[in-house]
Amino acid sequence: MRWLLSLVLLFSSMAFGGASKWIEFQLDRGHITIPIKVLGQSGRAVLDSGANINGINSQFVLANKNEFTPSGKVEIAGVFGRSQRSTYNSVPVELYGVNVELDNMVEIRDFKSLVLLGQDFFAQMVMQIDYPNKRMRMIEHGSINLKKLKNIDMRFNKRIGMPIVKTRLNDEKNIWVLMDTGSTGGLFIERMVAHSAGWLDEYRVEKGLVSGIVETNVVENFHLPEVQFGPFGIKNVSTTVVADGHSVKPISKSASIVGSHRRSKSVKGIVGYEVLKHFVLTVDYKHGRMHVGLPEDLSATAAVSAAASVNASVDESVKSSLSSYVKASANASAAR
Repeated sequence: MRWLLSLVLLFSSMAFGGASKWIEFQLDRGHITIPIKVLGQSGRAVLDSGANINGINSQFVLANKNEFTPSGKVEIAGVFGRSQRSTYNSVPVELYGVNVELDNMVEIRDFKSLVLLGQDFFAQMVMQIDYPNKRMRMIEHGSINLKKLKNIDMRFNKRIGMPIVKTRLNDEKNIWVLMDTGSTGGLFIERMVAHSAGWLDEYRVEKGLVSGIVETNVVENFHLPEVQFGPFGIKNVSTTVVADGHSVKPISKSASIVGSHRRSKSVKGIVGYEVLKHFVLTVDYKHGRMHVGLPEDLSATAAVSAAASVNASVDESVKSSLSSYVKASANASAAR
């Protein structure tokens, strides 16, 4: 995939000492966003580790319809349903001064940002996301030993390409949840988990609406007194379940995951921004390992920080190399 290889080269070019420079991001209602240009028009791209697609705002496509040619259709699935959407190839994008063309861009309706970048953005190097300081960087796999430094039970769901982590709810239940930077809530769990624990009777429940990538559904919200996330306990966590009588795509469908024994795990929920916002997350998506830390304690990456060389920009020679790399990748894809 041309855009993916371009991103790898882009960030690798800044990783002379093992890590890229820190890149500032903005938070928009809990979504991580970075600047991007499409057709020369500036906007924001949402980084969503819970999406296995790359998307573009359908209203932007409509407003510039003469610049886009549909390349096909794809069925996308969210927690609340499925839908057929158009896809587009060779979409011209500028990311941090580097021009690339993105293929298989899926139209996304009712989307506030310009572009959505999914799981492939996160998978090529170790990602470090500093939520409190609104910054991130990429680290070469050989520059940090997360096998030794990991402090949360994590696996990689190979089928859907997303990380899953074990959490403990209310000191009563251990469940596996998807770690989703695109989720703006705290926890979304299967209704049966909350029902079997008696939480829907024990705690005050309020109904509401939640919009997914496909449609909106009726949900019930309550607050769990404590959620254990790695070595940390988070108090009073906003928790959501689908309302009784309303349909939802099962989160609990088992999938093959990459772990020490390649066992299947039953995924019961999604953890999002309201939990993740407290931490610095250092994540190796490739091997399924993560360190959860606080901003004042970056011990997991102290050695990398000391060695890393900060390169403030991508110079013309790197851009030239990137352009050649993109062309070579396109030719290789065409040959296959």
